[in-house]
Amino acid sequence: MSALLLRRRLPGLPAIGLSIAEKVYDLPGLAIIVPVALVLTGGSVSGTPFAWLVAILATLLGTVAVVYLAAMAGAIAFWMTKAQGVQGLLVGAEWVLGGIVAPVALLPGAWSDIVRHQPFWYADAAAPEILSGISAPSLWIVAEAAVWVVALHLLYRALWRRALRKYDAVGT
Repeated sequence: MSALLLRRRLPGLPAIGLSIAEKVYDLPGLAIIVPVALVLTGGSVSGTPFAWLVAILATLLGTVAVVYLAAMAGAIAFWMTKAQGVQGLLVGAEWVLGGIVAPVALLPGAWSDIVRHQPFWYADAAAPEILSGISAPSLWIVAEAAVWVVALHLLYRALWRRALRKYDAVGT
């Protein structure tokens, strides 16, 4: 860890690149699995280029935002000895709020509308909901995801600076 602290860039930035690379790596498999699943289940996908563009951009921006949240959970380890619990809560939140356990549209009451405005939804559920027609494609989705990325980046920078001071106070 000490070697990473000497670098001039934020340690979370390589993780963002890795997360985006993993999404791109999954695309060839999805290009085979999704059409087969659609044929077998009789499902459909919206074919408008605009919907595909919004879905891809929302997923990429959401992934970056979720990586920032994970990096902040990791930075909390400078203060807590058991930061794994915080990371576990983050993973659990992603499963529920990202629509992995069940579609966000099935959440009761106004919860589905609230959940559609947070990073986990952009990373995991936005693309399937946009392409299946559950959510309408809009540039506001991309703009809101970008605002999340900028806000979380600024928050992470501030948290990381404080974490380094804490690490420096403890010693090596």
